[in-house]
Amino acid sequence: PALKSSRQGWANADLAIYGRPLETWTATVRMDQSPFFGSYQPGMYATCNVIGHSWIPDGAYSQRIVSYAQGSNPNEVVITFQATEGAV
Repeated sequence: PALKSSRQGWANADLAIYGRPLETWTATVRMDQSPFFGSYQPGMYATCNVIGHSWIPDGAYSQRIVSYAQGSNPNEVVITFQATEGAV
């Protein structure tokens, strides 16, 4: 019983220190326009130019690429970004 509560205490402390929510953004981009597909990889930072979004102010935002996947059209890719603190 004491060991269980000790483990829970460590888990609670880890959550208190590191347990921030992860916010992600996605963008659908064409693969045949600059920057061309293959010139960026997960882990790299990319600048996203946001224009006309409903709640994100227009501007350029540097975000870390987490992953990418095939878009709904053959010439598109959907990039998932990890939103960086203070981006908006």
